[in-house]
Amino acid sequence: MIRPTKYTNPDKSIIYLSTILLKFLKRKNIVTYDELLNLSIKYDLKYLFMPTINMLFTLGLITYKKQDDIFIYEGVK
Repeated sequence: MIRPTKYTNPDKSIIYLSTILLKFLKRKNIVTYDELLNLSIKYDLKYLFMPTINMLFTLGLITYKKQDDIFIYEGVK
């Protein structure tokens, strides 16, 4: 679900996937696109991958370097 409601399963939401991705990014700081995509596949949340990336980018927590195909953690260190 993109917008959570009272019926949303917390383990199937953008908030949950963003928490997982941010923990991974914070630990590694620089991560490839494929690593993040595989992490979302591991949790069976591939369909939420792009909305989650868009939200994290909009909030200024990550940046994307197209030439290297990597995400860089920009949040609070």
